[in-house]
Amino acid sequence: MSDRVTGDTGTTVPGVLVSVNGCGLLITGESGTGKSDTALRLLERGHRLIADDAVTLSVEDGVLYGRAPSALAGWLEIRGLGPQPVTTLFGSHTVAERAPVDRVIRLTSPRSWADWPRLAPTVDDTLLLGRTVPRITLPVSPERPLALLVEVVARLHAGDQLTGGTV
Repeated sequence: MSDRVTGDTGTTVPGVLVSVNGCGLLITGESGTGKSDTALRLLERGHRLIADDAVTLSVEDGVLYGRAPSALAGWLEIRGLGPQPVTTLFGSHTVAERAPVDRVIRLTSPRSWADWPRLAPTVDDTLLLGRTVPRITLPVSPERPLALLVEVVARLHAGDQLTGGTV
């Protein structure tokens, strides 16, 4: 996460922050890997959007939180339709002002599926504002159900079952 822009209100990083069953998940990855599309599908499944495109991070009482920059709050960029107001599409209950950043999910397009580990997750830690946050890397392709995979990550995180694997 080297694309950091520091301002008076915190540090802003590229990505999407969603709350899935109360778990704050910061989704990162190169442009076009499906971050906003995954958020759209998660909204359809009843989860909450915190921020799309840019996430402002801060530490409050020792906890790392994320929120949307004020100009982007409540908006989701839908490829082909442009920025859309989430509350109009899904209701006011689908947007939250902030959430703790419990885990980072990095989306990546693998060079070769044959080389991608099948039996162990690719997990490591990342440092955000001096806080260590667990991170998992998920390979993407058009046929992968990313919203479902993100829900599985949230469930495994809640049960403290997402450990080990390759780095």
